[in-house]
Amino acid sequence: MEEEVQCCKNCKRDISAKNYVIHSVHCERKIQLCDRCLEPVPRSELEKHEEEFHSKDTCSECGISVEKWQVEKHKETCAKKLVSCEYCELEVPLDNLSEHSAVCGSRTKQCRKCNKHVMIKDLEIHHTNCSRRDICARVLVPCEYCELEIPLGILLEHSAACGSRTEQCSRCNKYVVIKDLENHHTNCLRRELEAVPCEYCDLQIDWNEMMEHTAMCGTRTERCFLCNGRVMVKDRDTHFITCGKTLNFNESITCDCCGGSFNNRSIQRHIEFCRSRSEKCNECNHYIQRQDMGLHLTMCEQKKQLRLEIPCQYCGELFPSDFVEDHADICGTRLQKCEKCDKYISLKNIETHSNVCKENISKTHGNCPVCHQSVPWVEMNVHSAYCAQIYYETSEYEHQNKFNELALKKEAEEFAVKNTEEKRPQRHLEEDVEICPSCKYGIPEQKYHEHLLLCFNGKTQCHFCGIEVPRNYEHVHFRDCHKI
Repeated sequence: MEEEVQCCKNCKRDISAKNYVIHSVHCERKIQLCDRCLEPVPRSELEKHEEEFHSKDTCSECGISVEKWQVEKHKETCAKKLVSCEYCELEVPLDNLSEHSAVCGSRTKQCRKCNKHVMIKDLEIHHTNCSRRDICARVLVPCEYCELEIPLGILLEHSAACGSRTEQCSRCNKYVVIKDLENHHTNCLRRELEAVPCEYCDLQIDWNEMMEHTAMCGTRTERCFLCNGRVMVKDRDTHFITCGKTLNFNESITCDCCGGSFNNRSIQRHIEFCRSRSEKCNECNHYIQRQDMGLHLTMCEQKKQLRLEIPCQYCGELFPSDFVEDHADICGTRLQKCEKCDKYISLKNIETHSNVCKENISKTHGNCPVCHQSVPWVEMNVHSAYCAQIYYETSEYEHQNKFNELALKKEAEEFAVKNTEEKRPQRHLEEDVEICPSCKYGIPEQKYHEHLLLCFNGKTQCHFCGIEVPRNYEHVHFRDCHKI
């Protein structure tokens, strides 16, 4: 059970109830509350208490007058108190700390992991995120377009280039950007569902174009199998009725499609069936009704002439001549890893990069800008001029080729004079046989040019996919095929 207490009216303390009377008498005579701090103080020490605690003292930092008993508390919050900056560890007055920290924290420092310049106030957070990104950037993620596994750090750049490539639609045979291919398939299918067969040629025509198509299609003429006269398609049925009444039904008529003989009573029914049979077009491999084969072959031939296919210089795929430049601009932005420095370079810059790559610089050999073979620098002018002449099938390098051959012969003669007798036989053997840059075989010098013409114009089989490709496109095809 807790003891009962009472609060003293003089000193404001809790006193035991049984001692309260004695304490009250003693407290009123000996103790007095300080008027300033309301603390109980002996009456005999009241002046001493006033001097020790309530006399004024000046702060050594800011010069403000403060009572002695509040000096320590004031120093903790003094505006002129020196505080260390969290960024540079310099001691700065407390009232200037926020301004100093804003300026000091805005300074930049280079991150050792990613080499980016980051503000000092964000450096700690950046280190945490940078370590996490460094781990995540190496994670392999499949590309949504080509399904190749690409490091996450370059996935966005790869996807932008990969999605800009083109692919042929299996429904309409148009070339569409890969990232839009899914929407194109949906629209293409919708157009097929909305298409209606023409009453004259049975081709699937969109509703919006049906009136214009039937107006032109109906005016075409066909030969009447009964009277051999030319009749417009839209008047064909009426003509058959009137023409059949004037004919002898026992007379035999030859079918134009199959060559069979039929009488006038059955020829009409037979020809309708015979013309509706489908045959395979030799140009596009599609099955077309016999009655529409002539028109289809004309349209197919026109499309073939308009769509001359040329290989892309980067991927080697065939594209229509009016589309290959646009494709090459997009295809050239795809990235390829340099085998020398492990950097990802766009295809259109890979040739220039290989010439300046710090790991690919050689004092004795270089890469031919046409066939990309490693050739000694002494032979580079002659090789590249002749290689370009074969590659582009032009003779614009003939004068330069002869000039370079004379220069090299003169240089070779001067080198032979300076060389020792022991090395002359070996050099003589090297001049008699030359290495073909295409097939890598040693060819006698007198048959070297004849061999090059045959070798570059021939075909070789890719040992990755088994497709035969021209030798002058061999290096492009092998590179892309091996990459895939």
